[in-house]
Amino acid sequence: MSVTYDFAVRAGNSGTTKNEVGLVLTHKARSADGAVQPVDLTGADVVFTARLVLRKPSVLRKSSGAGEISLTPAEGRILIPFSAADTRALWGEATGPEVILSYEVEVRRTDPPSQRTIMQGRLKVLPGGNDD
Repeated sequence: MSVTYDFAVRAGNSGTTKNEVGLVLTHKARSADGAVQPVDLTGADVVFTARLVLRKPSVLRKSSGAGEISLTPAEGRILIPFSAADTRALWGEATGPEVILSYEVEVRRTDPPSQRTIMQGRLKVLPGGNDD
Protein backbone atom coordinates (compact mmCIF):
# COMPACT_ATOMS: atom_id res chain seq x y z
CA MET A 1 0.00 0.00 0.00
CA SER A 2 1.24 3.46 -0.90
CA VAL A 3 1.00 6.47 1.41
CA THR A 4 0.24 9.99 0.14
CA TYR A 5 2.22 12.80 1.74
CA ASP A 6 2.68 16.35 0.47
CA PHE A 7 5.68 18.45 1.53
CA ALA A 8 7.52 21.65 0.64
CA VAL A 9 11.06 22.89 0.10
CA ARG A 10 12.36 26.44 -0.25
CA ALA A 11 14.57 27.19 -3.27
CA GLY A 12 18.20 27.56 -2.25
CA ASN A 13 17.67 25.90 1.16
CA SER A 14 18.68 22.39 2.16
CA GLY A 15 16.18 19.96 3.66
CA THR A 16 12.42 20.46 3.65
CA THR A 17 10.49 23.32 5.24
CA LYS A 18 9.77 21.04 8.24
CA ASN A 19 13.06 19.14 8.55
CA GLU A 20 16.51 20.50 7.76
CA VAL A 21 17.95 17.05 6.96
CA GLY A 22 15.33 16.17 4.35
CA LEU A 23 12.50 13.69 4.02
CA VAL A 24 12.73 11.00 6.71
CA LEU A 25 10.43 7.99 6.72
CA THR A 26 10.15 4.47 8.07
CA HIS A 27 8.74 1.89 5.68
CA LYS A 28 6.34 -0.34 7.64
CA ALA A 29 3.89 -3.10 6.75
CA ARG A 30 1.31 -5.18 8.54
CA SER A 31 2.45 -8.75 9.23
CA ALA A 32 0.25 -11.85 9.03
CA ASP A 33 -0.63 -11.51 12.73
CA GLY A 34 -1.74 -7.89 12.22
CA ALA A 35 1.26 -6.21 13.86
CA VAL A 36 2.78 -3.20 12.08
CA GLN A 37 6.53 -3.66 11.73
CA PRO A 38 9.38 -1.99 9.83
CA VAL A 39 10.15 -3.57 6.45
CA ASP A 40 13.73 -4.80 6.15
CA LEU A 41 15.28 -2.91 3.23
CA THR A 42 18.45 -5.02 3.05
CA GLY A 43 19.39 -5.41 -0.62
CA ALA A 44 16.76 -2.92 -1.80
CA ASP A 45 17.31 0.16 -3.94
CA VAL A 46 15.11 3.07 -2.83
CA VAL A 47 14.44 5.57 -5.62
CA PHE A 48 12.97 9.09 -5.36
CA THR A 49 11.72 10.83 -8.51
CA ALA A 50 10.06 14.23 -8.93
CA ARG A 51 8.56 15.52 -12.16
CA LEU A 52 6.32 18.33 -13.33
CA VAL A 53 4.11 16.12 -15.45
CA LEU A 54 3.74 12.36 -15.17
CA ARG A 55 5.29 10.47 -18.07
CA LYS A 56 7.87 13.21 -18.56
CA PRO A 57 11.53 12.96 -17.53
CA SER A 58 12.34 13.44 -13.86
CA VAL A 59 13.41 16.90 -12.74
CA LEU A 60 15.14 15.28 -9.77
CA ARG A 61 16.10 11.63 -9.25
CA LYS A 62 17.93 10.13 -6.27
CA SER A 63 18.63 6.51 -5.33
CA SER A 64 20.16 4.60 -2.46
CA GLY A 65 22.04 2.50 -5.02
CA ALA A 66 23.88 5.65 -6.15
CA GLY A 67 24.52 6.70 -2.53
CA GLU A 68 22.11 9.67 -2.74
CA ILE A 69 19.59 8.24 -0.23
CA SER A 70 20.61 6.88 3.18
CA LEU A 71 19.08 3.67 4.52
CA THR A 72 19.05 1.95 7.89
CA PRO A 73 17.86 -1.32 6.31
CA ALA A 74 16.85 -3.41 9.34
CA GLU A 75 14.77 -0.51 10.72
CA GLY A 76 13.14 0.34 7.37
CA ARG A 77 14.45 3.89 7.78
CA ILE A 78 14.91 6.09 4.70
CA LEU A 79 16.52 9.56 4.55
CA ILE A 80 16.14 11.52 1.33
CA PRO A 81 18.28 14.65 1.65
CA PHE A 82 17.73 17.79 -0.41
CA SER A 83 20.70 20.09 -0.99
CA ALA A 84 20.51 23.80 -1.79
CA ALA A 85 21.52 22.86 -5.36
CA ASP A 86 18.61 20.35 -5.54
CA THR A 87 16.04 22.91 -4.44
CA ARG A 88 17.44 25.56 -6.79
CA ALA A 89 17.17 23.08 -9.68
CA LEU A 90 13.55 22.37 -8.74
CA TRP A 91 12.84 26.12 -8.64
CA GLY A 92 14.31 26.34 -12.15
CA GLU A 93 11.05 24.78 -13.36
CA ALA A 94 9.03 27.79 -12.09
CA THR A 95 6.48 29.40 -14.36
CA GLY A 96 4.65 31.19 -11.54
CA PRO A 97 4.96 32.08 -7.85
CA GLU A 98 5.59 28.44 -6.85
CA VAL A 99 6.31 25.07 -8.43
CA ILE A 100 4.23 21.96 -7.74
CA LEU A 101 5.77 18.63 -8.75
CA SER A 102 4.56 15.05 -8.39
CA TYR A 103 6.95 12.71 -6.63
CA GLU A 104 7.24 9.00 -5.81
CA VAL A 105 9.39 6.90 -3.52
CA GLU A 106 9.85 3.34 -4.78
CA VAL A 107 11.47 0.27 -3.28
CA ARG A 108 13.11 -1.87 -5.94
CA ARG A 109 14.38 -5.40 -5.30
CA THR A 110 16.12 -7.89 -7.54
CA ASP A 111 15.55 -11.09 -5.55
CA PRO A 112 12.73 -11.72 -6.13
CA PRO A 113 12.26 -8.96 -8.72
CA SER A 114 9.79 -6.33 -7.53
CA GLN A 115 9.16 -2.62 -7.71
CA ARG A 116 6.71 -0.95 -5.35
CA THR A 117 5.69 2.68 -4.77
CA ILE A 118 5.59 3.22 -1.00
CA MET A 119 4.95 6.97 -0.93
CA GLN A 120 3.74 9.58 -3.37
CA GLY A 121 2.39 13.08 -3.34
CA ARG A 122 3.04 16.68 -4.26
CA LEU A 123 6.28 18.53 -3.71
CA LYS A 124 5.81 22.31 -3.47
CA VAL A 125 8.85 24.47 -4.20
CA LEU A 126 8.64 27.92 -2.60
CA PRO A 127 10.74 30.87 -3.79
CA GLY A 128 13.90 31.56 -1.83
CA GLY A 129 15.38 34.96 -1.07
CA ASN A 130 19.00 33.96 -0.56
CA ASP A 131 21.63 35.50 -2.82
CA ASP A 132 24.31 32.82 -3.21
